[in-house]
Amino acid sequence: TRLKFKKEERKADKETEIKVYQKEYKKALQDEINKLSTMIDAKFRYTDCIDCGKYLDKEKNQLDACHLISVRKSEALRFHLFNLATGHNHCNKYNETHESNYKANIIKRYGQDYLNEIEGLPLKYPVIKLTAQDIYEKLTLVRKLIRQFESFKFDNSIQARTQMNNLINIYK
Repeated sequence: TRLKFKKEERKADKETEIKVYQKEYKKALQDEINKLSTMIDAKFRYTDCIDCGKYLDKEKNQLDACHLISVRKSEALRFHLFNLATGHNHCNKYNETHESNYKANIIKRYGQDYLNEIEGLPLKYPVIKLTAQDIYEKLTLVRKLIRQFESFKFDNSIQARTQMNNLINIYK
């Protein structure tokens, strides 16, 4: 009974701690999903910026996972791997040029149907509801997926993004 009380007390403390750090966990989750997206692009040798189309040099350039649909436009899509692709950080600015270049390069890389899928995501997922606990658990999961990334077998980038999205299980 005393031991059970201590265990419940620790659990309550952990839940409180998670709520306190929700903002930090959310940013960390975004960073880790961005990392996963760039790992997928690297695995399939996508070496050109999704925006400007120029070579991505990890040594010379700082790379970003760029969103086609910005987080400002759709908070719900911030973690969706279809909405992310690797680009130069200086290209990752939300304006008409970024959007049109990104779309053109998505079509070149994956085809019009894939772009249509991305553009339909805001209707499919207008809102996602993640508790602080959900965010913490997803963060832990994504870190594990990153550590085990090389053990996964994918035929192509779209399959990799689909499978990872399914495993992370934010978008149902």
